[in-house]
Amino acid sequence: MRILITGCARSGTSLLTYLMKGFRSLHVFDTEEKNPRLIGHPSDLREPFVFKYPQGLIDPGQDFALRRSRDSYEAGFRSPYLRSYVKTWKVLICIRDARDVVTSRHPRQPDRYWVSPLRWIKAIERTLPLIHQPNVVLVKYEELVCDPVRQMTCIAAFLGMDYDNNWTTCFHKDIHPGTEMSTALGGIRPIDTHSIGRWTRPEHRTRIARVYQEWGIRIESLLAALGYDKEVTQPFVDTYP
Repeated sequence: MRILITGCARSGTSLLTYLMKGFRSLHVFDTEEKNPRLIGHPSDLREPFVFKYPQGLIDPGQDFALRRSRDSYEAGFRSPYLRSYVKTWKVLICIRDARDVVTSRHPRQPDRYWVSPLRWIKAIERTLPLIHQPNVVLVKYEELVCDPVRQMTCIAAFLGMDYDNNWTTCFHKDIHPGTEMSTALGGIRPIDTHSIGRWTRPEHRTRIARVYQEWGIRIESLLAALGYDKEVTQPFVDTYP
C-alpha cells in the first residue's frame, strides 16, 4: 500500500505525518528520513509506506501528477515510477479554515505570514474534484487536533490497518530537538487546540481585513464546499467591518 499526505501548507500535514507512525507496520518517510533522494524506484521502497507532500496535487482529473517541489523529496516525486502509479495510492488531504492558514506563521520565519490567500485557494480548488473518489479522505485540521484518537481511528478504517491510539498522546516524545519536524510542529509538545481560531486575535485584524477585501467571497465559497459549518463560513466582514 502506498499512502500520500498532501494539502496546503500549514494545514496539519506535518502533524498527520508523525501521527501516522502509530501504524507500526507503516514506513513513514518524514523530513527526518536519512536519504529520501534514494526514493523513486520500486526496489527502494518498503511497503506499506507514506509520503508527505504538502503543496497539493496538480491536474487531478488526469493523472495525479505531482508538482515539482524544492523540498528534499523533489527527486523522488519527479520520478516516472511515482507519477505512473500514484493513481493507485491512498490519499489523505489535510484541510483547514483558510483564515487560520493565512494568519499562521512558520517557526522558521515568525515575523511574516507563511501562506498567501491565493495559495490556499489554489490548493483547495485542486482538492475539490478529488473529494468523492474512493481512494481519497479529507482530514480536517480542527477535528484532528480536537479528537486525534477519533480521526486516526477513521483513517485506520479507511486504510484497513491497525493503529496504536496511545501514540496520539506520546508521539512528541519521539521527535528530536532541532530537526525539521520539531520546527514544523512548533516545538516538541503534545497536541493542543490553541491554533484554532487564531485569526480572531487582535494582532491579525489588519491581515484578515485585507484578505477579506480581495478574497473573502471566494474563500467563503470554498469553505462551504469543504463542509465547514455555517458559523465558520460566516462573512469575514461580520467580524471585521
